[in-house]
Amino acid sequence: LLLGAGTVGVLLSASKAPLAQLLSSLLVPIQACYYLVNVAYFPLTGAPELALPMVILGGSQMAVCYWRVKSFQQPEKDDLQAYHMFLGLLFAMVLGTGGTIWARSMTYQGEVRTFMRVRHHFTKVNGMTWTRGNKYP
Repeated sequence: LLLGAGTVGVLLSASKAPLAQLLSSLLVPIQACYYLVNVAYFPLTGAPELALPMVILGGSQMAVCYWRVKSFQQPEKDDLQAYHMFLGLLFAMVLGTGGTIWARSMTYQGEVRTFMRVRHHFTKVNGMTWTRGNKYP
């Protein structure tokens, strides 16, 4: 849902219609939240090298949307404050979701280890090929 909302926002950004621009500036940051939540997810699943790209993807989308609202839409002071509150709410949701993932990670350590073994088997052992009928670890 988050990526779908952002995709709609990206598609709307090509339009010059004020409503399309407004919707774009509201939907693309929702997609950015997906990437920012992954900053907590990837280190837990043994792929900490993917955290920085997620910060770049999510942070740049947030920054571009904020810049677009401030530069091109030139909102009134109250509208800009409302947009600040919207972005703040999204950021709080990212922190809450990431914190929940970290807090619950100890509960699901067994499942995470199984996922990591299967991923290692698929990407390293058999070269990302389908092994029909073979058991995964």
